[in-house]
Amino acid sequence: MIFWNVSWGFPALTRSDVQLLMDYLDQGGRLFIAGQDIGWDIHDAYGSSNFRKAHIFYNEYLGSHYDADNSQVYSLEGVPGDPIGDSLQFSLNNVYSLFPEVISTYTDSAVGFIRYSGTNKFAAIRNTNGNFRTVYLGFGLEQMDSAEMQENLISRSIAWLSLPTGIRSTGPAVVKKLALYQNYPNPFNPSTTITFQLPRAMQVELTIFNLLGQPVRHLLQEKRPEGSYRVKWDGTDDYGHPLPSGIYFYRLKTPSGQMQRKMILLR
Repeated sequence: MIFWNVSWGFPALTRSDVQLLMDYLDQGGRLFIAGQDIGWDIHDAYGSSNFRKAHIFYNEYLGSHYDADNSQVYSLEGVPGDPIGDSLQFSLNNVYSLFPEVISTYTDSAVGFIRYSGTNKFAAIRNTNGNFRTVYLGFGLEQMDSAEMQENLISRSIAWLSLPTGIRSTGPAVVKKLALYQNYPNPFNPSTTITFQLPRAMQVELTIFNLLGQPVRHLLQEKRPEGSYRVKWDGTDDYGHPLPSGIYFYRLKTPSGQMQRKMILLR
């Protein structure tokens, strides 16, 4: 799975970027891409990403049509009942000048899941086509004014992107196997979120280890029902003391097996 946050920069995508992403998706990849003015840079006559393959990528791979450069509406809400968008509500902050894009679906397989409040204009689209899945935001993640909403959006996107491509979900993503996802953000400071999924109710242990293999923080030790979960770690040990910069491992242990991933804490 690739997370590609363009933020607000030009070129939004180079020729080599587009080729890399298209090749990756053609092989069954999963892509989360976000950024302000990606559509403008690809479609405007003055855009530095305005070339034929970028148009193909935008339309056919992201399943998106570029409608307008600036929505002039800076509060957003998820589409009710959507596996990613349901109950999301946030505004865009002024980390840089606001030009959030208005986008619409280009392919039959694409679905808009976040709207500009009070309108029928979309800000985010998810697409399933053949053997790949994509999630595209017409704004940057860093523009979201709510950390909680940002975490919800990311974790739900991960869950939806992880579904088999034969499933077109209109409700909450179906959990079919034990899964431990890469934490976000990574590297991180001061905190990060760990997402995991359980195929059924079971005892769960989620533990942080240092490079020596020593447990430094026990995040979970309890029974949880089937579903998807997000756990925040603030970079401290079991006694509340801040841990130093370095590489750490988080391990999910259950009766069905255990999984482990690496993360980096930067102070």
